[in-house]
Amino acid sequence: MMLTPYPTDFPTYALGLLVDRVKGGDIPAPVLVHACWNVAGYALAQTLGGGPLITADPVAETLEGAGDLAVLEAAIEQEPTCAQAVQGLFPWSLVLSIAIRILSKQLGL
Repeated sequence: MMLTPYPTDFPTYALGLLVDRVKGGDIPAPVLVHACWNVAGYALAQTLGGGPLITADPVAETLEGAGDLAVLEAAIEQEPTCAQAVQGLFPWSLVLSIAIRILSKQLGL
């Protein structure tokens, strides 16, 4: 049996949906849950899935108290401009936390 791999494509659309939800937008439940799955999977791929696990760095410290909207908007800005682009370190664990929190609220947990 094989597990579904983490999403590897940058989740621009899914991150945008989470931004819309944080701003109070009404996103249909199946679409929101799928967006959370994509963002959480991508964030895991960037941390526990083989990417660097960021525990303390200036970007994470700056975003730590910035609120969900600021973190998600900063994440969208991380989209690579080309296939060969090397991303700087970004605290994807913060994005993961937001996606899980939104998903939990949606499911009433």
